[in-house]
Amino acid sequence: MKTLAFVVLFLCFINAAQANYTVLVSEQVVEEVDERKARGQAIDQATDAVTVELVRKEIGSERFKENQKKVEDEIKPLKNRFIPFFKIISSRKEGESYRFKIEVKVSQKDLRSVLQQKGLFASSKTTGITLPFIEFNNSLNGESYRWWLPELAVSKELEGLSMNFEKEIFQGFLDKGLFLLRPQAFQMHHMIPDFMKKTYLTQTEMVQLTNLKQGQLYLDGRVDVISSPLRENATRIRVQVSCKQASNGKSVAEVVRTFDAPSGQGLNQMTSSVSRLAVETGQEIANQVYDLWQRGALEAQVVQLAVTGELDHMQVVRFKNELKKQMGLSNDLVERLYEPGRVTFEMDYSGGVEGLSQKLKNATFDGFISQVVSSQADQIILDVRVSQ
Repeated sequence: MKTLAFVVLFLCFINAAQANYTVLVSEQVVEEVDERKARGQAIDQATDAVTVELVRKEIGSERFKENQKKVEDEIKPLKNRFIPFFKIISSRKEGESYRFKIEVKVSQKDLRSVLQQKGLFASSKTTGITLPFIEFNNSLNGESYRWWLPELAVSKELEGLSMNFEKEIFQGFLDKGLFLLRPQAFQMHHMIPDFMKKTYLTQTEMVQLTNLKQGQLYLDGRVDVISSPLRENATRIRVQVSCKQASNGKSVAEVVRTFDAPSGQGLNQMTSSVSRLAVETGQEIANQVYDLWQRGALEAQVVQLAVTGELDHMQVVRFKNELKKQMGLSNDLVERLYEPGRVTFEMDYSGGVEGLSQKLKNATFDGFISQVVSSQADQIILDVRVSQ
């Protein structure tokens, strides 16, 4: 048995209720004398072919080529999640073969959700290296500990709590397949240039040190030991940690936790409490980072899209919805500037200006005709008019 498949792609946004769906037609020729078997084979081949074409369109030809096996093994078996409907619209017998035209309806939202879950929007295959900058402060006696400045540490208790915190948060990252450096355990303070050996590091300095270790992310945070506001002679531990991109300092994940120790409990008795907070912090930060990586948001950069053309307010709103739908953009498509004949949007986009520009050139927007006028370092100008 041989199967010949022809996928004829055309977008049919039939009505508003179907605005999140794409309807495509796939033509299949199946060499099979049994019509019932031929129908089943043709439908299976058609849905596979449509899946391949739309995945290629969503993630780009280059990334598709790199991930062909993953598409075959992990996306095709899940096609029922994003293909809710198909039907044979014509069939005819040709000798010992059957020719079918099959209409396939695809949910763009559900397809993108599956692609996100499988990490196909992430342009890098790994999340990279994360370097933590977490300081420990005991406000009860004014002591503190920072791994990048161990010479100033006077409290072995704080140093021990910091080491244990680093170990547990490292494990939380490892459980999600992410890699966190352990600067305290491996005495990485020796790599710090003398001019950076100070109590407080600026964001720029944290970025520089992270880049020095070829990292992509860093943790900026603190663990404070303070008096509990709930009862006398009791201690509260407060954890605040944010994960930021080394490329631009943008925060991508954040965790805040508190724990109130029993009255009379000293710092040396809080190891298990700090460990529990570290485990929770590591797991939560890692979950947020992993989710962003899968969706490709970790590599996102801020891009401005200037839409020019004689569009009224309702047409701008309609085009914005079309833009988000066709380009797979998040809800963070924000209007930054209104001018006569021009609206400037701002968004986070993982493919960069070049990738977004190419995608805009290939996109079809229902009810509109568009053309990329120019593409610069951080801005694209798109001319849009209403189709007649």
